[in-house]
Amino acid sequence: MTEDQFFIQTVVQIATVLATLLLAVLAIWGESIRAKLVGPKLTLKLFDPLGERIDLSDGSEARYYHLNVTNTRRIAHANNVRVVLTKVLRSAADGSFPSESLTGPIQLKWQHGHSMPQYPTIGPAINCDLGCVVNGKGFRLSTLFVPNNLDPKVLIGQKIRIEAIAVSDETESNPVNVK
Repeated sequence: MTEDQFFIQTVVQIATVLATLLLAVLAIWGESIRAKLVGPKLTLKLFDPLGERIDLSDGSEARYYHLNVTNTRRIAHANNVRVVLTKVLRSAADGSFPSESLTGPIQLKWQHGHSMPQYPTIGPAINCDLGCVVNGKGFRLSTLFVPNNLDPKVLIGQKIRIEAIAVSDETESNPVNVK
């Protein structure tokens, strides 16, 4: 065997070993690698800081605030998406914002939720209801349910800070903080 043949045979053996290791890595962690590289990418933001003005049937005015969930990689659908509150902070008398302990994430309602699934698949962007302000009555969070340790009402003059994220089976969004 010549020196050139030995070199070629060694390179082929090394390439075979590396290819085998690569296949083993892909077999074990392939799904999570694929999800990071080409999976869905959710972003969450406040849709309109001024809210959506609506006249109610009793003649009063309300403003609805929405969070917009966008999948920036629309080719990879995000399955079973929900938007959840992770923190609710209310102002104390001294102006600080001590955390209210939540028993876990609390899901928000989807905009027009009566006509869409609770856990939709997101390709195009959709909105969820953050809450609404009714003239003279304060703000109310639009949670899917109200746990015993969370008051969804925010009185007039009271300050609140909320953190929310969009979560799917594959990924989660950036946290969004609303004051």
